[in-house]
Amino acid sequence: SPTPTNTSTPLPISIDNLPDSAEIAGLIGHAQYYTLDCETRSAVDWAEFLGYSISELEFLDNLPLSDNPEKGFVGYFLDAPGSIPPLSYGVHAEPIARLLREYEVPAIALKGMTWNELQLEIAQGRPVITWVIYQIGYSQAVTYTSSDGNTTLVAPFEHTVIVTGYDSEQVTVIDGNLKYSVPLEQYLQSWSILGNMAIVVE
Repeated sequence: SPTPTNTSTPLPISIDNLPDSAEIAGLIGHAQYYTLDCETRSAVDWAEFLGYSISELEFLDNLPLSDNPEKGFVGYFLDAPGSIPPLSYGVHAEPIARLLREYEVPAIALKGMTWNELQLEIAQGRPVITWVIYQIGYSQAVTYTSSDGNTTLVAPFEHTVIVTGYDSEQVTVIDGNLKYSVPLEQYLQSWSILGNMAIVVE
């Protein structure tokens, strides 16, 4: 009689069973229209990958304004980068995710996301918008209290990129119309400055 062949079923991808590398193809980035609308550009490119067509200018116009980046866009999107609130700054993850959901995009904002959690998203084919410092660099975060009395961390040159790949040494991102890889430690340091903030598929 024939000898049975041992066949093993691959384990499902999980935090405890992450592949050493993963890469998402097909996400196309575009250049920003303005100096401070990186969050909007990332949002509409991310949404397009998920099958939702949104105008960058319309999305930006629909973002609420606030002196609190956790509530809305701080300042004016044509101003020079590098300032912190209440000067022109940008916006954090929650207002972007909230507006994406108004377009029926299944987005959720996170803080304190771990590297393993981000890897899991990429390994499962879901790109992640992350808040870093411009050019995946470094700046000093400071505590800021807005006029509504809420306190949050802000940092000069706050920026967003979409993570689409990783391996043991590098992280691949879409930054506007650019796609490039940076050393893992460099990425992790930059992402940590604003508390590992991200938007993922809900």
